[in-house]
Amino acid sequence: MQLYDLDGDGKLSPEEQKGCPGIAENVKHYDKDDDGVVSREELQARIEKWMDEGTGLMSYSVGVKYKGRPLIGAEVELHPVEFLQAMLKKGRGTTNERGKADVSVSKEDLPETHKSRRMMPPGLYTVSITHPQANVSSCFNTETQLGCEVSVEAGNPAFPIWFQVSGKKK
Repeated sequence: MQLYDLDGDGKLSPEEQKGCPGIAENVKHYDKDDDGVVSREELQARIEKWMDEGTGLMSYSVGVKYKGRPLIGAEVELHPVEFLQAMLKKGRGTTNERGKADVSVSKEDLPETHKSRRMMPPGLYTVSITHPQANVSSCFNTETQLGCEVSVEAGNPAFPIWFQVSGKKK
């Protein structure tokens, strides 16, 4: 909460939620009293919900479009938000011919029984998208403004979450 609560009132206003795009994109899962802000208790309840669900790992896909078309060969990385970095590992994937990347932590970070699968632990992540040829704007990578929540409730793992990227800002 201290990372994002800039005015110190113990709540994340809509403006402060932008500091953690994963919360901003999924605010309906946090703001249970529909007052437009996320309280410390609501944030804590959401994290406890992930734990109570017992989901250790799940499939997670990201789709990437560039200029309206699937972007093949894009590198997608999910970085745990700062307050979860001690508990979570980075995930990565490369988009296929349909622009879809199955994102996963490294095989070394998966249990022996899951090493052949692509899986992510539930949590909040920032999303970084790069490509070796496409001129992807820095707001999608080094200055990313993208975020996601990996959880059963936040999205159907059978379908990718799509990001529309654009070229470099002039």
